[in-house]
Amino acid sequence: MFALASLLLGLASSPNSTPIIKIKALYFGINPIQIGTKNCQGEISERSIYTHSFSPHFAVHCPESKLTLYRTQASSAEGVKWSPWVSALVPSSGENFLAIISETPTQPTLHLLPDSNYLREGGVFHIFNLSHSTIAIDFPGQKKVLPRGQRTQFRPDVKNATYGQGRFTTVDEVNAEAKQSGVRWLQMEDTRLFWFILPPSSEGPSLILKNIEDQIFAP
Repeated sequence: MFALASLLLGLASSPNSTPIIKIKALYFGINPIQIGTKNCQGEISERSIYTHSFSPHFAVHCPESKLTLYRTQASSAEGVKWSPWVSALVPSSGENFLAIISETPTQPTLHLLPDSNYLREGGVFHIFNLSHSTIAIDFPGQKKVLPRGQRTQFRPDVKNATYGQGRFTTVDEVNAEAKQSGVRWLQMEDTRLFWFILPPSSEGPSLILKNIEDQIFAP
């Protein structure tokens, strides 16, 4: 997931003075995991983080504008022991964030994306190109080329409660065989869609797409 680091570089360049933020978390791994977060009194609450959907919003305490997540170690005579697992600086503005956790060959990485405008994003697509290729995007009302390590967002030209169709195509060097992946979705004004384009695990006609639906509820 080296591309994820370059994609989100700079989003946490300066700290946020807000000591408490709300996050929705997503884990790029094989199985769901359990993490811990500390409150203002230093007590740890256990949370479930999933690979197929964002977690519900939950508040976390961020002393010195730094978010730290914890994992348990092997049980001992002293009971469950929590240890720091991964951390990131809180971006300079906003109170709501998406927390994306990815595993790397050496260590896990936590990225925080500002997400304070989520209530106005019903029907919006968020596309992240984490593959090794430039990707051509062809959706109703939206055609563009997305270089590796880049992201984009838009609202497709599809009526509410109807199905739309789109396509992702690799754009490589001359004579390279393009890979395509067609998608079909139900456009809903109370849901936003996240598409993560990942490198293929083996040769084949399709890319690997990770699709996350995030339903938006009115406050």
